[in-house]
Amino acid sequence: MEAIYEAFTNNGMEFIDGGVRYSKKELQILSGENWFYDILEDILRTFEGSENAEVVFFGGSDSFSSPELLGKLREIRQAGIAMRS
Repeated sequence: MEAIYEAFTNNGMEFIDGGVRYSKKELQILSGENWFYDILEDILRTFEGSENAEVVFFGGSDSFSSPELLGKLREIRQAGIAMRS
């Protein structure tokens, strides 16, 4: 059920009383302990398989990143998604 929910919400749909509708949100706020990991997951889902995909990070450093975050960054690079900051 969670996979279905994520498939809808990650593709511009939102659940309302009685059904779903296209979301008009242009901004999504991620919070919590794993917010940056969630962003990296979204980047991978969104751009995997795309040609010339590139992500630009501003104001960040991976020098304090956990092994899990470094692994996710490596996974993004291996998917052919260019990254720079």
